[in-house]
Amino acid sequence: MKRKPGNRLLSLWISLRPHQWIKNFLVFGGLVFSRSLHSGDAVLLSLWAFLLFCMASSGIYLFNDWLDLDADRQHPHKKNRPLAAGDLTVQEVLGASFLLSCATILLAWKFAPGLLATLLLYLVLCLFYCLGLKQWRGVDLLILSAGFVLRAIGGAEVIAVPPSPWLILCTFLLALLVGAGKRRQELFMLREEAVNHRSCLQHYTIEFLDWLMKVAGATAVATFLLYAFISPLLTPGERKGMLLSVPFVVLGVSRYIVLVQQQCKGGDPARLFLEDPLSLLNGLFWVVIIYLSIYRS
Repeated sequence: MKRKPGNRLLSLWISLRPHQWIKNFLVFGGLVFSRSLHSGDAVLLSLWAFLLFCMASSGIYLFNDWLDLDADRQHPHKKNRPLAAGDLTVQEVLGASFLLSCATILLAWKFAPGLLATLLLYLVLCLFYCLGLKQWRGVDLLILSAGFVLRAIGGAEVIAVPPSPWLILCTFLLALLVGAGKRRQELFMLREEAVNHRSCLQHYTIEFLDWLMKVAGATAVATFLLYAFISPLLTPGERKGMLLSVPFVVLGVSRYIVLVQQQCKGGDPARLFLEDPLSLLNGLFWVVIIYLSIYRS
């Protein structure tokens, strides 16, 4: 039976993982914390950074779907991905991945040259991750976390401001928390079949990942608290506002740990955040407080 073009386009759109683009909002961190939110040029450059990271990450998702095709077909949920389900061909997926990656580099060179080096590093790092580093215990979590950090760094570089070391460290720790939660969910859901899906899972235990999540989460909160207390870049008024936002950071971290460890969620952290009303509301309050602290203090 011949597939309809509209169905292929919908399947391709699903394969791009648009819900995962929420991760790319990290590029706006540099814009907000550098007090550049009211600068039209800076906002435009940050929007370019967001678009380019969306294109880059979606290109990587497509490439990874091809590499993991056999494993995804054995997975209880990933077998429904368009490529694994047969709704897309390998040629279509690889062609779209190549075009997205090339377009990302060309557009960055043309419109956001300050971001080009970071984007290239992101693409190369993700490529090696897909080709085998994701099977190395510990290395997989470090690369996942580095991808988040590169988003934050890229967002600062594109508007030519130095990234805050405190916020970069906090981003890394939160990403480590999310990565550990993702691995924990894979272990819990797949159990004895986990090693057949991802070989590095044989070196993890649920107990270790639970411990790692708690350590990463607590350290991230402590890092943000130190930033609010001692960063020389903050005025006294901004510091008070930052301190008021700390409870929302604690609640966000705690909520994620509860959802993963007690409700056995976390296989798709982006979807988990978008579908949990408490997490969304908490994140919104945090954003409002940060905005008022920096721009109305």
